[in-house]
Amino acid sequence: MADRRTVRELIEEGLSTTESLISQKDYTQAMICSRQTLEFLVRSLCRRNNISDSDPEQMVESLYLGGIISKEVCGEFFKIYKFGELAAVQGYNDTFSANESYRLLSQAVYAYQQMLQSQTMHRNSSPARRSARRKVSGGTLNQLPPYVKFGLPLVILLFLIFLVRSFAGHRKASEPVTTTEAVSSESSAAAELTTEAETTSAVAPSAITVYTTSSSLNVRETPSTSGKLLTTLP
Repeated sequence: MADRRTVRELIEEGLSTTESLISQKDYTQAMICSRQTLEFLVRSLCRRNNISDSDPEQMVESLYLGGIISKEVCGEFFKIYKFGELAAVQGYNDTFSANESYRLLSQAVYAYQQMLQSQTMHRNSSPARRSARRKVSGGTLNQLPPYVKFGLPLVILLFLIFLVRSFAGHRKASEPVTTTEAVSSESSAAAELTTEAETTSAVAPSAITVYTTSSSLNVRETPSTSGKLLTTLP
């Protein structure tokens, strides 16, 4: 049966195998497995970023130069490759190196899984956002009959014209009332002033008794303080 495991499954399986080999104290094979697992991860990153397949260390350098991984991560990848090469060529069997290789590989696999999860969420959310925008922009309007879609703006326009005319008519109807009231008030005030003036002028000077405590009295042409001064009496 053909092996149909995905790259992600191969990477996760390689990390688990490395951990198992360390627990068995087979540090040489653990470092070799770490190197192989990292190669799966690096090739996957290169394919996702359109980087040509080449030597594993060259691909790591291309990922760094392309801004896919940081300088620190690039150094960690090279360290895993170095440990794996020593184990494969020279049978290097060191506890610290095997555990360090596994630790760095675990960090790389975790970052890789987070990247895949983020890309999956982005792909799933993009169609949903586009579908929602289509529904909001044209879904409800497209369901309306043609005569409603074309007649609705006209109805709104006529309604606005009706409101404007009603408001203008209301203002015209209220203006005469205000003017009439103002004229009536002015007429009443004028009538009162006229009556008062007539009453004042109708009263003879001899019929008015005036008392004053001043030493002199002004005699004017008319019975008003604004009248022309004729003389002054003691």
